[in-house]
Amino acid sequence: MSVSLKSGAAALVAACAVAFAAAPAGAATTLLGPTPYTSAGDSPFAGLTFDYFHLEDFQDGLLNTPGLSAPRGAVFTGPPGSISDSVEFTPNGSSWFSGSGATGLEFVFDAGVLGALPTHAGLVWTDGRGTITFEAFDLNGVSLGVVTGDHADTSQTGETGEDRFYGVIHAAGISRILIKNQSGGIEADHVQYGRQTLTAAVPEPTTWAMMILGFGAAGALLRRRRAAPVAAPVAEAVA
Repeated sequence: MSVSLKSGAAALVAACAVAFAAAPAGAATTLLGPTPYTSAGDSPFAGLTFDYFHLEDFQDGLLNTPGLSAPRGAVFTGPPGSISDSVEFTPNGSSWFSGSGATGLEFVFDAGVLGALPTHAGLVWTDGRGTITFEAFDLNGVSLGVVTGDHADTSQTGETGEDRFYGVIHAAGISRILIKNQSGGIEADHVQYGRQTLTAAVPEPTTWAMMILGFGAAGALLRRRRAAPVAAPVAEAVA
């Protein structure tokens, strides 16, 4: 099949454009927190646009938001002033509790139910003792990093002064999050997760290199076509 120089150059440019559009988003990770949190409006995810977004506050006494499970712990409910440490009390407050802060609380996301793993995930640590450790994991179970905090107080009643948000953003997907503290029990609330599709992907270095080479080749082809000698028309014989 023969292809003209002009169409060949156009094809190269088109291929570069496709490479740019199809370039996967960088798998950079942003770890968030610990930041004070007294209501959903304090979430760093508040106001963002998502393909889906869920917030589990346990106020119905259940863990029942789509695609979320926890292998350890249970809902703990109590009135204000009790040892239940919830973000809100309406009139009672509920949180997710485990008696082993050192083992921690783990929340797992199900891509089959959600359609795709979340790109944003976080929770609010509400009670426990000692240094707090938050960790997130990618779709292959590889750690995305750790955040620590030292804001636990000595009280076990339902105050909110020590409540802190911990979270992560990872465009390639988050499979689970884990939070622990050094001793005592542990409580968490407002587990939140959502997926945000990035429409303006940033090309990776190899994609940039391919694009530069492609545009260079396209330019060379166009210059060669302009510089090619044009045959002079043959004069018609005059009878």
